[in-house]
Amino acid sequence: MELSPFWPAADITYHGRHLAYTQKNGHFIEWSIYVPDGPLPRHYEETRYEVIFRFNYPPPDWRTSPESLGDGIVIESAEDFDRWVLGAMAELSDSGIPPQDLTYEGVLALSKQIAYELAKRQN
Repeated sequence: MELSPFWPAADITYHGRHLAYTQKNGHFIEWSIYVPDGPLPRHYEETRYEVIFRFNYPPPDWRTSPESLGDGIVIESAEDFDRWVLGAMAELSDSGIPPQDLTYEGVLALSKQIAYELAKRQN
């Protein structure tokens, strides 16, 4: 899945990759990372994103698939990651613990790898 700024200030698409999943009360929660395909303009801030669907069979259940997303949280440190990301994952897990091997440093490395792959595609 990809995201596009709802009111695009620039031609930017955020490309998503799977991070992990949790399950709470029979509901499956997908956790993903989204990386922009180019540099963000100075003073760039979006709080709402349109979801760009690329359908595989079968199509998603429209009652549960979002058409837009908003109000992200800026993660600037390992402490923020542990508090907001791993904390939410634990809260939205029947076990009460987040996925075991997910770390701030690992997600940063993955985001750099995704950005590198996107840059290679554009050249």
